[in-house]
Amino acid sequence: MSEQKKLAIVAVVLSLFAGLVWLLYGYSSGRIGSETESDRVIVPIQRPEKTTEQVLTERPDIAEVYRDDHVVGLDSEQFSGAYFDRFEVGRVYYLESGKSVSFPLTEEVVISCTLQSLSGATSYDINLVVNVKVYASGELSDGLISAGEAVVVTRTEVNGTETVYGVIVSSQACPF
Repeated sequence: MSEQKKLAIVAVVLSLFAGLVWLLYGYSSGRIGSETESDRVIVPIQRPEKTTEQVLTERPDIAEVYRDDHVVGLDSEQFSGAYFDRFEVGRVYYLESGKSVSFPLTEEVVISCTLQSLSGATSYDINLVVNVKVYASGELSDGLISAGEAVVVTRTEVNGTETVYGVIVSSQACPF
């Protein structure tokens, strides 16, 4: 065998030996393989709050209405002035023209806070929105918005069913 081959074999053997010593040292000192269940930290995933622009980008059906004319009437099928009653098991209840109304919620519901006074309002100005938060419909609970609070309810048709995708409240009643 040539001298170079002998040196290469010795180098490989020494490298393997050094790696074995390093692994054994790591295991014996607790640096490798010592993680237990109690050592793990579970960090809950938090849904990032979305800006008004992000919501409008993600929801082209409402962005089209908002961008065409920033003031909308509250007498349309899509926007209604109302008085909030409650959220209950995937539904929202509110009073519209003195009648109790209930609609199912979309999977995600946008709660917006506006500087505009909504009590008796006949139109809604998107430019006055100061806060937006998207909730999964299951996260909405009774008490998030006070019963009797003047709101604007936004609806759309999903799979042939009229559903609520947003509730707008005044900034004084903003729940976040």
